[in-house]
Amino acid sequence: MPFTEYINLSTSLGIMVSREASQSSWRRNIRKGNTTKPSPTGTLFLKDPTLYGPLFEQSKTIFDADGDDYSAEKRSIQHAFTKKSLLTKEAILTFYVSSAIEGLESQFRTADVVDLVPIFGNALFDIMCKLTVDEDLHAINPNGQHHPAVYTLTSALEWIYIPVMARHILGALSYPLEMCASFVGKGVLHLGPVGPLLSKRLEKGGSNPDFVSYMKQGKQEGEASQLQVINNATSLIAAGTETTVSLMCGAVYHILSNPPVLLSLCQEIRGAADNASDLNLELIHGMKYLRACLDEAMRMYPSIVGTLPRVVDGDGAYICDQFVPPNTVVGVNQWAAYRSNRNFIYPDEFRPDRWLNVEEGEYNGDRRKAFQPFGYGPRKCIANE
Repeated sequence: MPFTEYINLSTSLGIMVSREASQSSWRRNIRKGNTTKPSPTGTLFLKDPTLYGPLFEQSKTIFDADGDDYSAEKRSIQHAFTKKSLLTKEAILTFYVSSAIEGLESQFRTADVVDLVPIFGNALFDIMCKLTVDEDLHAINPNGQHHPAVYTLTSALEWIYIPVMARHILGALSYPLEMCASFVGKGVLHLGPVGPLLSKRLEKGGSNPDFVSYMKQGKQEGEASQLQVINNATSLIAAGTETTVSLMCGAVYHILSNPPVLLSLCQEIRGAADNASDLNLELIHGMKYLRACLDEAMRMYPSIVGTLPRVVDGDGAYICDQFVPPNTVVGVNQWAAYRSNRNFIYPDEFRPDRWLNVEEGEYNGDRRKAFQPFGYGPRKCIANE
């Protein structure tokens, strides 16, 4: 179903949109504040195996695990994403960003039009590899083309979603496709470009200041524990690359398409430091208009445009004052929620000002709690902790 159709359905049918007999989508968040009665086991619903099964094959990574398994994986990595920890990585981020900018400037000297997608993809892939295993693949290059590893990753992620759709249509008959999806998903990163980096990192051991060092803390030695580290590491590299590339491309497009926004943003950035070399994470963190632009970019161009489905358990639950029977697949469609005029005024217009002075003015009626690009509750994306 096209994403625009979700908006049309939500406008005509209200908060809850039924896509098929066992599936429903909400334009608000499914969370405790929107339930009038808790389910027998609480308000946390299990992740829908229709999506997470083919993609992760129950590998119990931080992306597909539930319950105690999820809590254990989250504890092993969440300290890597604290502000204190990320500030120690400033030199790494500065190096790769500077390298990407140099490549971009080099291309502009020889071309009138430059594709930013491979530039962002290569840089972010190297950044995620460096942060995760303390090495990179030298993906950043001056020719403006996707590094083979990044191209392979992007292509696989586009193809691998087919089994998810097939399970909706074919049911059990989709099993062969799911096996292919699992094989491709593992092969792309485990056996492909990232595999050697991970193997080298695990063999080297030690306490390098990378994500793997956090993942290894508290885990017992053995093949199962090592496989768990590999699964989490490859998932972080893939997810951290693709979602951030989407955000950056969307942000650049909308900012350049709105000259007044571009002018205000340039004034804030250039007014924060005399030279580009003086910019640092602390200064950037304090740039309110930049943050507003990024939030508005995530609203207009969410990295995850669809629904991350959950399954109602027990005897059912009340969501948004409506009873939902057990075994119903539920979720919040981000695209529809963010483009709904019930949640945001001028929903199809890029207006960063809606995130500033929110208590007054024409945007004070926006339902900002509907904006949850990193998820909501204890299982939200750890990058937003």
